[in-house]
Amino acid sequence: MTGVWADDGWTEGDIDRVLTKSVYGGNTLYGQGEHHPNNLFKKGDPAFGLISVGDLLSREWSEEWLVDRVIPLRGWTGVIGLWKNGKTFITLDMACHIALGLPWRGMMHVEQGPVLYVAGEGHVGLKKRFAAWQKFHGHRLDAAPIAVSKVAATFDDRASALEVKAALDAQAEAWGRPPVAVFIDTLARNMGGDENKTADMNQFIRNVDSVLGLNVAKIIVHHVGHGDKSRGRGASSLPGALDAEYLISKYENGFDMKCTNIKESQHPAAMAWQWREVEVWRGVPKGRTEETSITSLALMPVDASMIAPALKELSGPRAQLMDLLKELDPFQHDGVPLDDLADVAAKRKLYTRKRKAAETIKDLADKGYLTVDSAGIVRVTFS
Repeated sequence: MTGVWADDGWTEGDIDRVLTKSVYGGNTLYGQGEHHPNNLFKKGDPAFGLISVGDLLSREWSEEWLVDRVIPLRGWTGVIGLWKNGKTFITLDMACHIALGLPWRGMMHVEQGPVLYVAGEGHVGLKKRFAAWQKFHGHRLDAAPIAVSKVAATFDDRASALEVKAALDAQAEAWGRPPVAVFIDTLARNMGGDENKTADMNQFIRNVDSVLGLNVAKIIVHHVGHGDKSRGRGASSLPGALDAEYLISKYENGFDMKCTNIKESQHPAAMAWQWREVEVWRGVPKGRTEETSITSLALMPVDASMIAPALKELSGPRAQLMDLLKELDPFQHDGVPLDDLADVAAKRKLYTRKRKAAETIKDLADKGYLTVDSAGIVRVTFS
């Protein structure tokens, strides 16, 4: 593996600093045990090893979550949506709850720990949003173990990635422990290459993993595609790396978050919020004579039905198509590949052509009746 990085221009010193040495905790990354996954690449140790299936099965069962049943404790999670659709409001809310150890949405257990928020845009508004959060929720953030980057990072650039590593090591030493979560908001602003090129995206993913390690949750905020609004834009290597993905949508009176993909677990139910305006400061700004007020927004969790769009009752072939999907996926969990659903619909004469069936499925997804994830899996939105 180090040979691959060397081919990309990493020197032995770079590799050694990133993978084996930290200013915090001694010889192993963040002071973790020598057999921790993040420390598999210590100097002199083989990078490849084997374990018998028997030993694997003998290990204690565990299902670990950063946010219970929503965000895996390790690996990659994508939070995608249109511009100005509430992605940052939702991820900041999550970050604050994790840093303070507060149940997210008032009921979901979190793994408390330090949080790094790599903010690539909207730095001016972050102060207002944090101030609104702590006033609305009644919990101070002054001493919370949460840090925000001053500028964007260019993770696909070696030098910039090493700068992030050095800053994170220093912050981890101040916290007394490594972060449990790193939010990257947004991917585009924290990447210098072309997100549509597989090689550039692979470099981004590889550098993030090498700099942040394996024992941390990486939450990536990303925009949806220009054409397909149900998947993140750019190269397909990012969706392939994600352990979970959520689509954020904005409505007239709130936001919702729907799971489009999650590995090794059931899709959680849709989550929703309404926004509340919060005054964060009132006074006379320097150089002015009139009193003014500064406000921002905070999120209040609500039931998804309170902000879901009103869907008209379907009839004819469209209603039959919805019934067919429920028949093929009776537990409304695994979903059905779009191509298979369209094929069965055409064979049952719901539509004269498979292509017409596929077009109808995509139209129903656009209207909110269905979701089609980045892998082309179709699921019922509302049962």
